[in-house]
Amino acid sequence: MRLSNRSMFFWLKIAGIPILLAIVIAIVMANSTFGGAGDQFKLEAYKLILQFLLVTVLGGLLLAFLNTRREDDQRVAARLLALQEFVVELGDSYRRLKVVKRRMRSQLLIDDVDADGVVRLPLRIREKAFETAMDELLAAQIAAEEVRDRIGVRSDILPEAMIRRIREALRYSSRYFHDVYQDYEWCKVRREGEFVIIGEECKNMASFLLVKSAPLDLPKKHQARLTALVETLRDDAAGLDARFTALEEIEKLRQRDLPHKRRYRVVATEGFDLSAGELRRALGRSEPDL
Repeated sequence: MRLSNRSMFFWLKIAGIPILLAIVIAIVMANSTFGGAGDQFKLEAYKLILQFLLVTVLGGLLLAFLNTRREDDQRVAARLLALQEFVVELGDSYRRLKVVKRRMRSQLLIDDVDADGVVRLPLRIREKAFETAMDELLAAQIAAEEVRDRIGVRSDILPEAMIRRIREALRYSSRYFHDVYQDYEWCKVRREGEFVIIGEECKNMASFLLVKSAPLDLPKKHQARLTALVETLRDDAAGLDARFTALEEIEKLRQRDLPHKRRYRVVATEGFDLSAGELRRALGRSEPDL
């Protein structure tokens, strides 16, 4: 709770104890003769009580104010640090996944390219390089899922609506790279001597390495809609809210992509950017809208 949001009852409680004590002392003093010292003595006593009241109450209020202000400042600083760390971790996860893709592509042995320069399957890659890439892919994908899970329990620093949007974007991204690894995990790749063969059956891995747009085998209506949504998703000028809406629509279209329900690399990439953008938007707020 911010200092400015403290209730009047809170501050009355802070001031109430010394005020009550001063009143009790004043009553005792007023009904005492102090050994016949007279009114002058009582007057001096009242002055002391007034001084006590002012020093104790005002000093106590000032101390409470300063302590509350310090606690608020420390809490805001801790919140901003946590958000910044999440942004850094997301960036690290994305870069690690990007490195895996680029390393694999640099070591691909391509046997067939059509007249338009489009690479045709199957692809070959040396087994050792492939195994290393899969280990790195799995580690980076799990790291992204861990960030998603940790954000999911940080309602102390983020509003629930922001947490939901970030988790949805990161779920798409992390599940896409899980799908890629699954082609390896389920032994869809073939091995020939020292090479690993990535063929038509490895749809997710082929998408990871080669495809930059929506698949061409979708129904034309869905493909046109998907292309438009992806353009919105990639358009920074569209704003975060519009881009998150586009992501939700893309996920709905995925349910119609039967039987595969494929995810797409371009969308997974933007999922990281969307999540980081939402965290940066939260950094601009001193407090979550709880």
